[in-house]
Amino acid sequence: MPLTDYDINVLDKLSFSLDNPLFISNPAYPTNTNFDFPDLPGAKKEIDSAIHYAEKYKLLAGKQAIKDSVIEYMKKADMVYFATHGIADAEKPMEKSFLVLSGADPFLTAKNIMDLRNKNSYEKGFPKMVILSACQTGLGKSMEAGVAGLARSFLLGGSNHVIMSLWNVSDESTAYLMSRFIFHLQTPHRFMPAEPLRLAILDTKKKFPHPSQWASFSLFGIDY
Repeated sequence: MPLTDYDINVLDKLSFSLDNPLFISNPAYPTNTNFDFPDLPGAKKEIDSAIHYAEKYKLLAGKQAIKDSVIEYMKKADMVYFATHGIADAEKPMEKSFLVLSGADPFLTAKNIMDLRNKNSYEKGFPKMVILSACQTGLGKSMEAGVAGLARSFLLGGSNHVIMSLWNVSDESTAYLMSRFIFHLQTPHRFMPAEPLRLAILDTKKKFPHPSQWASFSLFGIDY
């Protein structure tokens, strides 16, 4: 059935407000693993920019960004924004695909995320939107049903939208793209959040013309 003028007007008014977001910014990266995790000054910059759009929020930065705290605060958040390192594994995507946090157990794996959906504390669902501002967060193991990995774990857990990367990304261009995405997210659009992401990509393309710097992020999930 075709949309009426009323339907179109309603769609035009859809927006995503940052009512109670959780921000994870540039954790204190481990130095005793097989990986090298350099500091990400751009991650701090993009989170500092995004915070201005939220009246109420929780920030876990540096040494505070430990796994237990992230899991605890995700219960209450409408959006969770990870600005950190990420690793994808095509052989064991659930156990070896992870976001890097702080502390003695710094890897938040795809399996950790999937396990949360079975806990009573998450009966109300995951945050509606998850921003994975890190390398390789859209990668994993290719299967008939799609790609198993970090992004899919959040979606199966109950999130509606996951913003993910498809390859290793530049710290500087990612910080710019994400700051523009959060900016455009504040304005009502007919397609949310695909349109804010599209506009952010176009903004980034003007400043960073190489496709590797503006074309890496994609939306996984449903539009409003």
